[in-house]
Amino acid sequence: MSRAFGGPSTNDTITFSPGNAPPDQGPITFASLVKAPSGFGWIASGNNGTSANWAFGLDASAWFAWNDFTSGRAQIITTSHWAWVVCTKTSGSTIPRWHLRDVTSAGSWDHTNATGGTVADNTGTITNVLVGNFGGGGAANAWQGSIAAIASPSRRSATRIGSPAASRVIASASTLRR
Repeated sequence: MSRAFGGPSTNDTITFSPGNAPPDQGPITFASLVKAPSGFGWIASGNNGTSANWAFGLDASAWFAWNDFTSGRAQIITTSHWAWVVCTKTSGSTIPRWHLRDVTSAGSWDHTNATGGTVADNTGTITNVLVGNFGGGGAANAWQGSIAAIASPSRRSATRIGSPAASRVIASASTLRR
């Protein structure tokens, strides 16, 4: 089961306490199982008040990590298809790497660096994790599709994507339901 988010007509979000969320954008691995929308929207963000420390989202043509507003990673997932969307970034000012897989069409994994500039690590204490938007984002920035689960590494060290011991679920379908 998934949660359908109501952007861009409403700022439909869920706020979680930060728990053990990553404090910044490096190193970070962010994974989500989403239904790709036709428009713009942020999947989730870790915020210091209303300022995003990290966030991951899609505009109509590219996937972006927070502060990567150049070319991002071209969208290759068909609208309304379920897909794994994973972004990895090392420490420092580096280029995010995107790992995408359209599971509706049983496609293979695509692993590609973003085609823009580097993204620096943000600093500050994470005070909340927002699913369906970024901190301070309004309805126009809200996610316009469904989200089944999101996760990030449980350790601040590099781990292989897909390793059960390496990830923790930030939110799953049971907590995303209305």
